[in-house]
Amino acid sequence: MALSFLSLTTIANAKSIRIGTEGAYPPWNNLNSAGELEGAEIDFGNEACKRMGVECEWVIQDWDGIIPALLNGKYDIIVAGMSITEERKQKVNFTDGYMNDGARFSVLKDSKLANIAIPGVSKVNMNKAGGKEKAAVGQLVAAFEGKTVCVQSSTTHANFVEQYMAGAATIKLYQTVDDHNIDLSAGRCDA
Repeated sequence: MALSFLSLTTIANAKSIRIGTEGAYPPWNNLNSAGELEGAEIDFGNEACKRMGVECEWVIQDWDGIIPALLNGKYDIIVAGMSITEERKQKVNFTDGYMNDGARFSVLKDSKLANIAIPGVSKVNMNKAGGKEKAAVGQLVAAFEGKTVCVQSSTTHANFVEQYMAGAATIKLYQTVDDHNIDLSAGRCDA
């Protein structure tokens, strides 16, 4: 995860910084029961503003519009669990990563998919699978054959699933993580 921004000059001279975030990706950024933003990224952003001596103004933005809203000046930076991709680098600048939580498939505890193990591979680069990773992806795709995979749209997770699982699994796209988790819990998704 890294910060996305257009211009450090604008940020360096500001008295306040408008920060775009999704507000729907716990535990990183989400709205609590009082409707207030909370999470690790909110704490991180507030601490950065404090150290810079500026006010933070948080702006909630749906994920699929988060980069377009930055480009249109709705806020100055994005703090929202965004993976760095070549496509995104064509539009915005990134800092070095500040967190890495890795991506995982979630399944119900009693699912046959819960016990998938691919020997010799502990992780797969979602942006570019090669070598052992490529073989692991093939095994993963075979395990998901005929299943329904639910994923948040406009994410590297969606890109991965669409690139490797299209045709093998039914892919359902959702606006938020909460939306696909509801369908997973209800049994409308296998992962």
